[in-house]
Amino acid sequence: MAQPRLTVRDYHVGWICAIDIECGVACELLDEELADPIGIPEDDENINVWSSPTSQICHRLPPQGRRGAASAAHVARDMHRSLPAIRIRLMDGIAGGAPTKKHDIRLGDVVVSSPDRRSGGVMQYGHGKTIQNRQFKVTGSLDRPSSLVLHALQKFSVQHERRSHAIAQTIELM
Repeated sequence: MAQPRLTVRDYHVGWICAIDIECGVACELLDEELADPIGIPEDDENINVWSSPTSQICHRLPPQGRRGAASAAHVARDMHRSLPAIRIRLMDGIAGGAPTKKHDIRLGDVVVSSPDRRSGGVMQYGHGKTIQNRQFKVTGSLDRPSSLVLHALQKFSVQHERRSHAIAQTIELM
């Protein structure tokens, strides 16, 4: 039996990708592509909706040739307008990382940021400086994630410590 078509109120997770290749990988990780939700504005053609075992997910990509923070902000605004029930918005992207002797971050690594007493967790590009002795000083950061996201991050962290992860198995299945 076919699954009933969902409405704009059935989507609670929004996922914004920075570039095409990230969007392709994200789509492969989700279970099933769904029909456009009932009630989506006709002018909103670049929306993709998916299901996962626990959620229905709206997935968006900035228009070709328009990248960066301003474009991502426009996509988030349009997502909020089109799908008003979304409670969690996630952004993926290459980012710059801030490697240290303790944290050896390289291209291709998966990094999940979380806030501490000094910052909201994600340093915005250009909001830091390197001091002469090569220490990096944060001069600003983005706002902290919502409590909903922080609780999910804590649960994921505990699960990762207890059972490790299944990244290799997931990639192998792809």
